[in-house]
Amino acid sequence: MTLGEFLACPKGMDIAEYEKLLEWKKKTAKRIGKLSEDIDFEEDALKELADEKGSERYNRHVEQIKKLRTKRDTVCKEYDAIKAKLDGKGGKR
Repeated sequence: MTLGEFLACPKGMDIAEYEKLLEWKKKTAKRIGKLSEDIDFEEDALKELADEKGSERYNRHVEQIKKLRTKRDTVCKEYDAIKAKLDGKGGKR
């Protein structure tokens, strides 16, 4: 934890809990990035398969994009909740 992060700790929050939330925020941000990369990969695959639109192979990529976007939306909501706690808006006070 950096000094700036330490000084930004919300009042009433335990330092250990705050440090755990910071680590979880970093991991969640990495997950969002990975999911976004996977979505980009699938979208590129769809561009390559544009002439096969409607085929089983094309539809598998469409379904995979839907699953990845749903998962990314869920992780983004989790990230927002963690950020709110770190900002002192959703945690104990």
